[in-house]
Amino acid sequence: MVNFPLFKKTASDSTYYKITSYVYFEEIKRIGTKYLFYTIEATQLPERNYIRDLTENEHGYLISITEEEYEEIKRKCDFHK
Repeated sequence: MVNFPLFKKTASDSTYYKITSYVYFEEIKRIGTKYLFYTIEATQLPERNYIRDLTENEHGYLISITEEEYEEIKRKCDFHK
């Protein structure tokens, strides 16, 4: 049983994730000095499989981080108003 939310990042610090359930997650992508924020709700099988891969991290390419680290990165995002 998974205790959501999960906070993860790639080893290269280029992508950060907040996984809140098996059907919803947030993703922050760092491109140069910009941070792009996405919310994804899994409505199709490939999206649900992607969330399951993120959650299980079977290949070990993700690093667990704290909620504070995730929120610090989220503050750097450029939310278009």
